[in-house]
Amino acid sequence: MTAIRFTLITLITLIALAAAQPLFSQEQKEDVPEQQIPVEERDTGDSFIENVGELPGKIVTLPLKLLFKGVSKTASAVDFNGVVLRVTDVLTNEDGTRKVRPIFTPISGGGLIFVQRNFLKPGMSFRASASGGIRTRANFYGSLRDPRLFSPRFGLQIESFYQRLPDEDFFGIGNNSRRDAETNYLH
Repeated sequence: MTAIRFTLITLITLIALAAAQPLFSQEQKEDVPEQQIPVEERDTGDSFIENVGELPGKIVTLPLKLLFKGVSKTASAVDFNGVVLRVTDVLTNEDGTRKVRPIFTPISGGGLIFVQRNFLKPGMSFRASASGGIRTRANFYGSLRDPRLFSPRFGLQIESFYQRLPDEDFFGIGNNSRRDAETNYLH
């Protein structure tokens, strides 16, 4: 019984000493001139000369900072409020005959796709999509399909599309490329 009591008292004493160690081992701060302390650790801000030196960089980067903050706030507001889902819910029927959905493609950017089943008569479907992106890229697609035009044996399908992809400049591969070796590849 005394061995258990001795072990408990020793354990409690060690825990108390470990907890009290930061109280006894605080370091004394030396008086170091403020110019020798790193800027991040100074109590005061930068000097006037440092602020004046940073001013041109701050002026140049201010529009980019504002743009990125604005885009971030807009994206978070659209995401938080579920704007895309609400718009597609409004434009989509309960029975699923009409749908509007956003589309995203790496070539043309983003756009919308519209699908209408039972367009002019039961069984006829209409589909249209439009998307655009940077460098004047554009894709437009339309489709009208009727599997039974006049009779169950004859159907109709009409498709049309327009695709605008700009030409890409190519000067060759590697460091030996020359400006006069330019070739335009029209997509």
